[in-house]
Amino acid sequence: MTLESLFHSIPQEYNHPLRNNKRASLEEILLEFPQISEAVDKELDRIDLENCHKYDSSSEENCSDSLVRDNPEAKREKIIRDIKDIYGYKYCNICKRDKPPRAHHCRLCGHCSLNFDHHCPIIGSCIGKYNRRYFFQMSLYCLISCICCMTMILFTDLSLIQTVAGLWCGFCLIFSGLSVFSQLYLMSYNMTTIEYLKKYNWVLFKQTKSLCYNIGIGMETHLKISWFVPI
Repeated sequence: MTLESLFHSIPQEYNHPLRNNKRASLEEILLEFPQISEAVDKELDRIDLENCHKYDSSSEENCSDSLVRDNPEAKREKIIRDIKDIYGYKYCNICKRDKPPRAHHCRLCGHCSLNFDHHCPIIGSCIGKYNRRYFFQMSLYCLISCICCMTMILFTDLSLIQTVAGLWCGFCLIFSGLSVFSQLYLMSYNMTTIEYLKKYNWVLFKQTKSLCYNIGIGMETHLKISWFVPI
């Protein structure tokens, strides 16, 4: 087992705190799950021995990794550095914390959000992992309400369309329709708005019709029937 494969197996073998706590840092992960550090320590020791056998053991440069093995602090820093490299963790200079993948900092809310989609001025909050479903439901039922209102106007009095209420209903119909269908499209590919707007994601999507976060398109993967039910 290589060090990289060991790191890739951690989220499946252990209950990763980032799944439940969006503000958990890497140091908290290692403290909460000492078995992860122990497993990585054994792998580092094996790699150190292999490196020392390949080169002259009398050379300090060739066996410099042994210093990491003998120094707990250096070993801990190496573990954190390797986890960051493999999982793509970034550092937020504003929050002064590590950001997990797909997390972004919202300047208006003042904190980092998981699966950040956008900041909605209507509800005054960020749309992300924990409330994207409810934002979609709000847009969907707003669209249904506007369709019902416009249907009543068309079959009763067409002059109401020229009133302020009629114009506002038409605006909400167009806006909510664009919001619903854009969210349906993005969620079917497991994308967020900010990821879709990034240049490298757009180029990759045009070439392959897929992204690194996409695990399939359809109702049974990213979209659930419960997303359409107000529960």
